[in-house]
Amino acid sequence: MRKVRREIVKTINDFRARFGRKQLHIDHYTNEAAFEYATYLLKERSWDAPDESVLDEICQHVKIIQKQKAIVGYSHLDDDNANGDYTKMDEFMDAHGLLLEMQNEMQILSDPNATHIGVGFAEDSTKVLVVELLS
Repeated sequence: MRKVRREIVKTINDFRARFGRKQLHIDHYTNEAAFEYATYLLKERSWDAPDESVLDEICQHVKIIQKQKAIVGYSHLDDDNANGDYTKMDEFMDAHGLLLEMQNEMQILSDPNATHIGVGFAEDSTKVLVVELLS
């Protein structure tokens, strides 16, 4: 998933550059929190109404003290997903790409105060989720 994560962060940094914003840096602990949060959201099927108190608990668990801004993207898997790409890079990039079309998410991604990002992934047989945490 490192390749997918790098590509997502690259597209975010390219997007931020258009607004004169500094690049975001990947944070290992925030990646871990984003993964746990994505897994929780998929398990609970609550990607449309994320529970931020759960995110706060996860951040405490992985020792993140700064408040995180979370954005969640998802994409449905096609029935013909057996194209040999076990990373599901296209599907994860599609989920991320949809975030770049939403006003609120674009504002979070272009926040001039954000310096770090964590990206987490979750998937099941029907859907992929991308959670991006910014601080």
